[in-house]
Amino acid sequence: MNTATFTASSGAIATYSFTGIKVRFYVWQYDTGQGLDVYIDDGFQETVNISSGSEASIQAWESGTLSSASHTLRLEVVSGEPHIDAFEYSSSGPPDEDAPTPDPMEWQTVPSAQGRNSITMTAATATDPSGVVYLFEEISGNPGGDDSIWKSGPGYTDYGLDSDTTYTYQVKARDTSSNQNETDWSTAVSATTGAALAPAPQMQWHRSYNGSGEESHPHYVIETSDGGFLMTGETGFVWNDTAKIYVVKTDSSGSLLWEKEFGTAGYNLGNGLVETPDGNYVIAGTLNYDAALIKVNASDGSTISGWPKIWNLGSEDSFEAVENTQDGGLIATGYRNGLAEGTFLNWGQGNLIKTDANGNQIWNKDISAYMCSGYRMKRISDGYMVSGHPAEEGEPDYTLMKFDFDGNVVWNKTPHPDIYWGFDVGANGHMIMAGHGASPLSTNIDLVTVEVDSGGNVLWTEYAGQPRGYNGDWIHDEAWGARATPDGGWLVVAGSGDEYSYEECGHPLGCSGQWIIYLVKYSSNGTLEWEGLYGGGGDWAGEDVCTTSDGGALVANDCGAFGFTKIAPDVSDTDPPTPDPMSWAEVPTADD
Repeated sequence: MNTATFTASSGAIATYSFTGIKVRFYVWQYDTGQGLDVYIDDGFQETVNISSGSEASIQAWESGTLSSASHTLRLEVVSGEPHIDAFEYSSSGPPDEDAPTPDPMEWQTVPSAQGRNSITMTAATATDPSGVVYLFEEISGNPGGDDSIWKSGPGYTDYGLDSDTTYTYQVKARDTSSNQNETDWSTAVSATTGAALAPAPQMQWHRSYNGSGEESHPHYVIETSDGGFLMTGETGFVWNDTAKIYVVKTDSSGSLLWEKEFGTAGYNLGNGLVETPDGNYVIAGTLNYDAALIKVNASDGSTISGWPKIWNLGSEDSFEAVENTQDGGLIATGYRNGLAEGTFLNWGQGNLIKTDANGNQIWNKDISAYMCSGYRMKRISDGYMVSGHPAEEGEPDYTLMKFDFDGNVVWNKTPHPDIYWGFDVGANGHMIMAGHGASPLSTNIDLVTVEVDSGGNVLWTEYAGQPRGYNGDWIHDEAWGARATPDGGWLVVAGSGDEYSYEECGHPLGCSGQWIIYLVKYSSNGTLEWEGLYGGGGDWAGEDVCTTSDGGALVANDCGAFGFTKIAPDVSDTDPPTPDPMSWAEVPTADD
């Protein structure tokens, strides 16, 4: 059937000429007691009486076979206000009895495993004058394998499969004529999912703390020198100007030692932390739209005299990260003149600022030609590494920069055209950049992890996602934090869930709409070693992670509060620390 647009309203006459042997139309209405007279070639056919009272109620009228190819359809509205929803007519000539081509159906890309739980495939593009749909069938009968529905596109991914299992698929096409002619099945092709991973460490304990706001949301966490933990973020919401910087200090078991809030309710951000050489802490963020560094006593969180230090650099300014300098001062990176739209990406102009130990500015470097914001920073032996966000929205450059100790640019690179959030530097100088974006695993958002060497050259790129086996086309896997591990590998933490009307259930940690912590462990060469999934009944999401002195990890868990979620040591790690054998950083020398 061919389709045309055709409308008629109360008291109107609408006429349409067409070439075909059959006609039908669809009509909907608002009120009962409506009528529509139908004429073909000026010959009265019947009055369509519409009795339903809902726009969603659609009635169809269809003619019999017409005697010639050229006709006129006339509709006269008798009463009410019926509306034509669609108008279709079939082409003249004999019925379509030909299947689409190619027949039998063929593969463009044969089925292939995407990790341990999905297999993707693409049929050859079939052609037919009436249009084409495709059906993929899984014929092994192994658990988890599913057929597709008839679908308009030639691609299909089967999710929720068992690991280390072989599945077999075939595909055929069907046209959209009234005869629905089908091709023969393609050849059957098998693919085997990836091997099962090592078991992930268990969650040891979970503690949560909330400030004075309706909710609290963490962004950054560190293990402190006393074995406890320090976390920062906000209590309240930035979007409605109720946020304050919120900082929580716990002991090694997650028991509360102190909690502090900074700023009056408004636009305030808690973004980064560092423990200073004197054993106290500095918080990096925003106070009332201005970039701020706040130094507090480790014992009780009280603000040290002379602090905070405030920078009014533009319309909305923030420090995202802070580090100790090699000469005892501080260095902070972030942005000025941001859009003040949220807590993560405000498309400002990047800054790098150095202070002395008391927070007095020594220099301020404008890095806006390279980045709209520095986001994470690490001091290295000969300078600083800054992972940040591209200078312009929609552009990839730049996401990684090296500075010397005086703030001069050594190099700037774009290892991958995504925006990264998690960043760390390993003992060997290699770096990890973790974020989320497009991947070969799905049509939605997946984890994207890149390791680069000390010169910013890409060593490997890996993707991960759909940890509960739900349809990856609907799942958001959003990475926010990353850390180097003692064995030379990497941890990447994320949240996993969906934000759509789609809902799928069956996993022990809840349906797809319930968010969970997704913690991924990579080896030094990018091999995925394990995936940890952690949930607590409500929505949980990993915002940051730090390794712990016992060999485990502590996740900054956005659970509507500051969630301290302790992960047990990695028992699958049987490798000694690197380098092995041990080497000297400085050989022993005799004193004068």
